[in-house]
Formats: sequence, C-alpha cells, structure tokens
Amino acid sequence: MAGTIGDSAQTEGPSRYDCDFGDIKVSALDAGELTNLMRARLRSRQKLLITFINPDYARRAFQDDRLRSWINGFDLVLVDGNGVRWMTPLFGFRVPERLDTDGVAPRLLSELAAAEARVFLFGCAPGVAEDAATQLTAAYPSLDLAGVEHGYWDVERGHPGRFDPADNDRIVGRINSSGADFVLVSLPTPLQQRWVIENKEAIAAPVIMTGGSFLDHVADNERWPESWYPEWANRYSLNWLYRLKREPGRLWRRYTLEMVHFAALALQARWNRSR
Repeated sequence: MAGTIGDSAQTEGPSRYDCDFGDIKVSALDAGELTNLMRARLRSRQKLLITFINPDYARRAFQDDRLRSWINGFDLVLVDGNGVRWMTPLFGFRVPERLDTDGVAPRLLSELAAAEARVFLFGCAPGVAEDAATQLTAAYPSLDLAGVEHGYWDVERGHPGRFDPADNDRIVGRINSSGADFVLVSLPTPLQQRWVIENKEAIAAPVIMTGGSFLDHVADNERWPESWYPEWANRYSLNWLYRLKREPGRLWRRYTLEMVHFAALALQARWNRSR
C-alpha cells in the first residue's frame, strides 16, 4: 500500500464491540469507530473481516447453523437493517447507529482513497463491477482500483452457490496479484459469507468486506455518491419500502411474511435466554 495511515488509528480489536443477538454476533459500534478500526488494520496488515446483518440474514441464521457460524466468523457484524437495531435492546444492548453498506461505503472509500489503499471489487453479474468502478473513480479520482471480477462463475457453470475449485483459485489469484489492500465481495447471502470465511487465509488483503447488492446500487446510480435511495426513504427509514416498490416480485415476501417470521424467531431466542 503506497499511502500512510495516521497514528490516531484505533488499535483495539473488534471483540470489544461484540454483542450476543440470540447466538448471532452483532457489533455495536458507530461509523467513526469502524473507520478507525479499518485504518488500524490497514496499517498493521492484520485481517479485518466485515459483514452485515439485517432481518433477512438474521432470520436465516437463526435457523441455519452453517450461516450463523459463517457470520460469527467475521470480526465485525454491522447492523444493516432497523428491524435488527430495534430488537437489540431485548438482548441487553443498543447499537449506536445503523451501518448499512450504502451508508458506510462512501466514508470507507474516501478513507481508502486518502490512504492510497488498493481496492478490488468482486461480485455481481458480468459488467456490473466495471460500471460500478467507473462511478467510484469519478466520485473518488484518487481511489486506486486494483481490479474487478464478476461473481457469476457459479451461475455460468450451472451450480449457483458454489464455485468450482479452479475458478475459485483463479479469483483468489487475481485478487492477490492485484496487490489489493481492501476487497469488497458483492455476492448473495450465504455465498458471500461462506466465500470470505473459506478464503480468508488465502487472500493477502488485510480488509475484506461483504457488499451484497452494493455494486448493483452504485452501477445503477448516475448521481453516486448521492444515496441510491430517495430522500423520503432515508428520512423516514423506509428504504425497504423503496426496494419493495422497485422489485415487488422478488421482495414482497421478505418484507411481509419473512419480517414477521424474523420478529417471532428473535422473540423466541430472547425467551430461550430468559429461561
């Protein structure tokens, strides 16, 4: 990494932020602490794995031991979803703020650009990462994009959710040969969490973060880094309603039946703890 990271970076490990949300790890920190921790890990070259938790991921993790294990294997699990944030007091802690990918990425990318850190974008359909890279470099002219790679190798090979070993080795090889310091992995859940946990030792970059649909949002947003969501959605915490309006066929169940299911599972987890 060509840049110099400031001495004010926080050196404490992420364990100080870890809280128990019904056997799912949740990290209770704010955006400033997240930035400081990333800065410290870039400087020390120590691994920092960052992922996100929202009601959909939490609902699945409550029922899927493997997904829960993969999520808990990350150093930081940021709350991307007010449903989870509103439920955390039931488990004896509060999250200072919602840290969704679309919200924290501009701050982290600005920090990465200032530090001259090399960034690699991995995931989404062919062409999406390239389009997102164009938007990001326009917004941050000093951002050093080390490379891009689409994430549809599993789909193209006919087995979604699983990369062939040869493809996986080639992807990891491309990331490492790029000299990346920060890798953004935008794959579906649970593939993105599984991929990071299974490849964390092979990847040389110190900071790896899952991005979900973040690259899709950037590629689809001509006004980046302005929010992909309209002002009313951000102001009233109705981002979910905007997404539902855009993709009703895919998301109606997630934001109705599955939201109720998440709340029921969270309450059950709290009841089990009290017993």
